[in-house]
Amino acid sequence: YEFGKREGGEILFWSMKNPLHPCKRIKTSDDVVSLDFSSTAPNLLAAGFRDGSVMIFDIREPGHEPVLKSTHIKGMKSKHSDAVWGVNWIQSGNTGGQSLTSISSDGSVLMWNMKKGLEPKEIMQLKRIPNPAVLQGSSKVDVISREAGALSVDFFNSKQQNLYIAGTEDGIVHKCSTLYSEQTLENYIGHTGPVYAVKCSPYSDLFLSCSADERIILWDHKSTKPILQIKKDKDAVQGLAWSPYDSCVFASISRDSCLKVWDLATSAINPVVSESVPTFKQETSPDITDLNSKAAVSNAGSPEMSHAGSPDRPSSPLEEEKKVPPPNLTCVTFAPNSPVILVGGNDGVVRVYRLTGVEATTQSSPDDHAQQAERLLKTLGLNNDSQAFN
Repeated sequence: YEFGKREGGEILFWSMKNPLHPCKRIKTSDDVVSLDFSSTAPNLLAAGFRDGSVMIFDIREPGHEPVLKSTHIKGMKSKHSDAVWGVNWIQSGNTGGQSLTSISSDGSVLMWNMKKGLEPKEIMQLKRIPNPAVLQGSSKVDVISREAGALSVDFFNSKQQNLYIAGTEDGIVHKCSTLYSEQTLENYIGHTGPVYAVKCSPYSDLFLSCSADERIILWDHKSTKPILQIKKDKDAVQGLAWSPYDSCVFASISRDSCLKVWDLATSAINPVVSESVPTFKQETSPDITDLNSKAAVSNAGSPEMSHAGSPDRPSSPLEEEKKVPPPNLTCVTFAPNSPVILVGGNDGVVRVYRLTGVEATTQSSPDDHAQQAERLLKTLGLNNDSQAFN
């Protein structure tokens, strides 16, 4: 991203049946930096923008206009004043409905009322506090702003989805509640750089954080002492994702174009897969089979890249002259019902990888959920004080 070139953004909708052309395209006036679908109304997509705006799109509708959007109202806080790095739909009470929340680098967490347009209510203003991990014994800290710039957020997957975790530019992770806005419930100090992602386990009280300090930390939200610290990257770790079908598996991406898959049941030190994502080189007339094929990832070794742009494909003299650097990886997620990992980069390409030897289930029963939670806690040597969410 170049700050001097704001040309608007796009939201693209894809099907694996046709990787050459998106199913739907929504053009936006500003850069999109966060997205989240509603689980109760899957046609509704919330989007957060670099200019602080929040919009809701009904993907059934044609055109590019949102059904709801935040507006600037002079004299009151009607939107964020900086980039919205997270939008999240959360359960609201026992009605089965959902509310929309957003978090921004302006330090505020907003909950949006959708009855009359988009009306925000501030539920938290994160305050900057000294980070002892950075100060290293010094009591001096330069404070430019009292607000803590938030870069990441995630909510716990509990029946009462009011607890959430927020990562900040200062390296501190905060635990907050949508029901209590006076102050944070807990502060987790371990990182020495901006926290680019936080991800709550779908099975337990545990959560992951990653940072520009090149580390991944595993926490139990009831304790400020890290359970596990991983440092295997040589650059900033910029994204995390828990596997939806195995409580011990998660993925991470780093700025040096490396995708890693971790299985805590196998090793808490080394990833089971480490793949350097290559530069994408599209042929003049790309073959749909090549573009649609995925990288097969096995626990026994590295992925075999078979899509267009494979490092095994000889480079033409023109390509040799115009060397394109590998992508800066920006986001990662698992498909919810298949052993597939999707990785986004600053080159505008979404790469799809398939994990071999993994059985993905579309739904899990409460018993399966409890067994996954017990497996994770047993793997980490934790007792049942770290209770599972049923």
